[in-house]
Amino acid sequence: MADAANYVSAVRRLRQMRPLCLGLGRAEEFRDYVASLREENRRRPRFLSELDRGLGGLA
Repeated sequence: MADAANYVSAVRRLRQMRPLCLGLGRAEEFRDYVASLREENRRRPRFLSELDRGLGGLA
């Protein structure tokens, strides 16, 4: 079982990446990346919950 603190840390990093990607005109790539993380981790509800909380349900 993965440590929930790691999920929080991962989402924190994604929140830091988002404005950088948007500023570089790579918003679609960022959304695709988050969508792929959701798909790869679809059986980790805690991680999906952290994504929803930290990114506002993006992708």
